Amino acid sequence: MTLIGSKLLVGFLLLIAIVRFSSKKHLAQLTPIDMVFLLVFGGVVDGSIYDEEISVMEMTVSLLIWVAIASVFEYAMYRSNRLRKWLKGTTTVLIEEGHFHVEAFRKHHLEMEQLRSALRAQGMFSIRDVRNLYIEPDGTFSIQPFARTEPPSAETLGVATEDEPLTYLLISEGSIHSLALQQMKRDERWLLDHLKARGIERAGDVLYAEWSSDGEWLIIPNDSAAPRHEME
Repeated sequence: MTLIGSKLLVGFLLLIAIVRFSSKKHLAQLTPIDMVFLLVFGGVVDGSIYDEEISVMEMTVSLLIWVAIASVFEYAMYRSNRLRKWLKGTTTVLIEEGHFHVEAFRKHHLEMEQLRSALRAQGMFSIRDVRNLYIEPDGTFSIQPFARTEPPSAETLGVATEDEPLTYLLISEGSIHSLALQQMKRDERWLLDHLKARGIERAGDVLYAEWSSDGEWLIIPNDSAAPRHEME
C-alpha cells in the first residue's frame, strides 16, 4: 500500500505542477494534443500503480520523459504555423454573412439541433439571427449575430456613462486576502484601522469585506446578515 500511495502522490504532484506552471490557456480550452498528453500521462500512472516491479523512481522518470516529449511538441507548434494547424486544427467557418457552408457542416458531422442548442446557450433562438458562425479547434462555437438582434449600447444611444470602479475582496470568512491588499498597495494595518473605525476589532469578526476604488466599503459582520455600505 505504501508503494501504491507513493506512486499516486508522485503522479498527483507532478500533474499539479504541470498545470500550475504551464500556460493558462490550457485551462480555458482542451486541444487534441492536450487530450493525448493527459491520456498517456494517466495511462503511465495507471499501468505503474499496481506493478510492484516498477519503482516510484522509474514511474517518475517515465512521466518526466513524456512531459519532455510533449513540451518539445508544444514548442515546435509555437514555432511552426503549419505544425500547429496540423496538430491543433484551425477555425472553420460554418455561416458567413448569413450564408451556410454546407460542406463544412457535413465535414464536422453537425446536426441542426446541435447547432440550435449551441445558439440557445448564447441566448439566441433562431438561426436567422446568426451573421457569422465559427467552430473553434476545441469544438466550441463562436457566434456573431446581426446588429438588428443586439441590444443598443449606451454609446449607440448617446448616453454618458462611467466605468464601474474596481472592487477588491479583502476579507472572507474571517481571513484577510493579502494579495488583494498588495494589488491596492495597502497593508493589513490600513485594513484593521478601517475596521476599528467601524466598531470591528478584528478581521475574524467579519464574514465578508469588499472595498471599491471609489472609496465604498461593503462589510458583513459574522453576527449580522445586514451588509454595511459606507463611504470613506
